[in-house]
Amino acid sequence: MNQSKGGRRIQDRLYDSLVTPFGLTGAPATFQRYINAVLRDHLDEDCSAYLDDVVIFSNRSRVEHRNLVKKIVWRLGEAELQLDLKKSEFEAESVRYLGFIVDVGRGIRMDPKKVKALRV
Repeated sequence: MNQSKGGRRIQDRLYDSLVTPFGLTGAPATFQRYINAVLRDHLDEDCSAYLDDVVIFSNRSRVEHRNLVKKIVWRLGEAELQLDLKKSEFEAESVRYLGFIVDVGRGIRMDPKKVKALRV
């Protein structure tokens, strides 16, 4: 799926950006709609996505979970979205996400670093 990110007409030619240009208002909302469309079959059931943060979760076996991760990563790749493996965690039992810590078996709690920042 190749989508325009804001074309420019210069001397009777149309030039299209491959990335969102700086200063383009509404870019975060546009990207959020795009990521929601890409992951629509998995959102809230198998994953959560906020802009460029994607968390994949399941109560499945390890093999089934790995297959789910492959499907979602494949879907992101088909949409020409890239993963930064240095920032990625796989099969983690505790994840920091949007100011919260999600722990297997403990549930969701506030990230103490975020709470500390509020107290200072």
